[in-house]
Amino acid sequence: MTERRVAFTDVYNFCDLGGLETTDGGTIARQRLYRSDDLARLSEADRAAFAALGIRTVIDLRRPAEVDELGRFPETDGVDYHHVHLAHPHCRASSSPPTTTGPRSSSSATGR
Repeated sequence: MTERRVAFTDVYNFCDLGGLETTDGGTIARQRLYRSDDLARLSEADRAAFAALGIRTVIDLRRPAEVDELGRFPETDGVDYHHVHLAHPHCRASSSPPTTTGPRSSSSATGR
């Protein structure tokens, strides 16, 4: 398997999940699904590299307190941001509603 890690200056563990096998025997397409840690740390240089990936949707699964403390993904033209905290029995529940922001430009939200 080829290297899936995408290098950024201040964002760690950013990986292309493409090439991984799905439970039904399929394979995730390359350059379609990524995972990372805190995207609030994107530097200016990192933002340019992030934009070059063509990502149009960011789904932030962190707890509301983490978003409050560390910040959210920076508002970016053409990128939809969704904060969706998935309740877990071992984590303190939160009453914060999901946060969604739409694209900041007329860029298409359809596939490449």
